[in-house]
Parts: sequence; structure tokens; C-alpha cells
Amino acid sequence: MVDESSPRYEGWRVALASGVGVFVSFASLLVYTFGLFLKPLAEEFAWSREAVSAAFGVAAMTVAVCSPGLGYLLDRVHPRRVIVPCLIVFGSAFASLSLLTPHGWFLRGLGDMQGTGSTAADCLPAVAVLLAIGLVTGGLGMLRARRLVAPR
Repeated sequence: MVDESSPRYEGWRVALASGVGVFVSFASLLVYTFGLFLKPLAEEFAWSREAVSAAFGVAAMTVAVCSPGLGYLLDRVHPRRVIVPCLIVFGSAFASLSLLTPHGWFLRGLGDMQGTGSTAADCLPAVAVLLAIGLVTGGLGMLRARRLVAPR
């Protein structure tokens, strides 16, 4: 058994992979940067801001629709078998932004692909692990607090 202080400890690899996943996720690559690209995209392709925003909305709604199914799969199948294909879809869709054409359907389609693939690249798998850790830690804290305030 490997000691937790060792860099070879599996928990550190999970934490590192989760951190990288969240760093290159839907939120950090699209949500937080959307405002920067709205005006330049609209001007470059002669789209209205509404059309560009609709593509972003499609991506966000796709994340919402895919999340319950992905959570179910993550509980039933080894996470690597779910996350890796989703990362490939998300990465391909994100890279395809460099091939944008003036056709609005292409942008909306990429938004749909990004939303589908990013669900596993985003924090959903990490939150499942962290939620378990949070519940355990919170339960431990409640136990300690109960001992402090319990009548003697």
C-alpha cells in the first residue's frame, strides 16, 4: 500500500486529473470566455449577437440535458470508459471552432457537440468524488461538534 504523502498515491492522481479536467472544461473554456468572443464572432461572420448567443445557449442546454444520463453512466461503468470518449468529442468540437463558416447551423452544431462532450470533461465526475469526501468530512465535523455541545 502506498502512503498518502507519496506522489504515487492514487488519490493524488485522481485529484490532478480532476483539476486538469475542470481547468479545460466547458466552464473555463466557454462560459467564462464567451463575452470576449461574442462581438468578434458576430462581426467576422456577419451574425447577430442573438445568433451567437443562441449557439452558446444550445451548448448550455445540452450540458443540462446530458448530465443526468452521464451521472448514471459514471455510477454504472468505469469512469475512464465514459470520460475519454467525451473528452475526444469535446476536444474535436472545440478544435473545429477554427473551421467556422458563415453558416449558423455549424456553430449551433458545434455548441451541441461541445455541450455533449464537455459534460464528462467538466466537474461532474470530480464533484462525485468530492461530494463523497465532503459528506465524510462533514459527518466527522458534526460528530466532533456534537461531542463539544452535548450535555455531560
